[in-house]
Amino acid sequence: MPQQAEDGSSRNSSSEAIALESHASNPKCGTADLISKLPSREGWSELIVLYKNYWLHPYFVESVLRLQNSFKPRHDDIILTSNPKCGTTWLKALAFAVTNRFQYDFDNHPLLFRHPQEVHRRHSVDLKTAFNMFSEGFSGYGPFWDHCLEYWRESIAMPDRVLFLKYEEMLSDPVKYVMKIAAFIGVPFCTKEEEDGVPEEMVRLCNFEKLSSLYINKTGEYFRHGNMVIENSAYFRKGKVGDWQNHMSEEMGRKLDRIVKEKLKGSAFCR
Repeated sequence: MPQQAEDGSSRNSSSEAIALESHASNPKCGTADLISKLPSREGWSELIVLYKNYWLHPYFVESVLRLQNSFKPRHDDIILTSNPKCGTTWLKALAFAVTNRFQYDFDNHPLLFRHPQEVHRRHSVDLKTAFNMFSEGFSGYGPFWDHCLEYWRESIAMPDRVLFLKYEEMLSDPVKYVMKIAAFIGVPFCTKEEEDGVPEEMVRLCNFEKLSSLYINKTGEYFRHGNMVIENSAYFRKGKVGDWQNHMSEEMGRKLDRIVKEKLKGSAFCR
């Protein structure tokens, strides 16, 4: 029988965890039954489960298991990973624009008519409750700092395969980072493109003010699941550094700084 842990999650026996891990080698096992035996916890808009030390929505775990079974990555696949509100929409737009720059002109670009984002979820709880759960490491794809540290370490070990970017640094010099993204993806700008100002055009095309003001990004719904509705405008907030001060108290900021410093202790990442 599952046991209730101190953090409110349901603990399961090791045999149940082993059963889930073996699913990749035996896809005929009942996925729903296996997922139902994972430690779970309520608090966010939906119940989430603990899989391989990370909190995920059950249907994402199901997708992960399917990927482990069938996904065969190619050497030129581009995978964008980030937590919500970390510049994902902007980075996706930049990556798309850079990669496909030979197919579209700036006056009739798909980004002017189509939304650049694909995945987003809106946390439907009050800020204080959400902050406390996030600080515990309990959030979608959380703990946040573990993901950051794992990807940062991989970027050091395999710089040609993993590019680690920081929103504040990108915002301070977007042209520099557009060129860095292009080189990493494998489509670097040639000398003539640099002389003609193509990187600058990419930055202007994907500028926050420009994308957020487009009709396609201000109106309509992008996703609807049950009672949850995600509007296109939800992908664009302010695009500013430091706006947390308008929503969080100084005490909350200090608490989060202490947690992150402790979790990243010993790594050059926290310098």
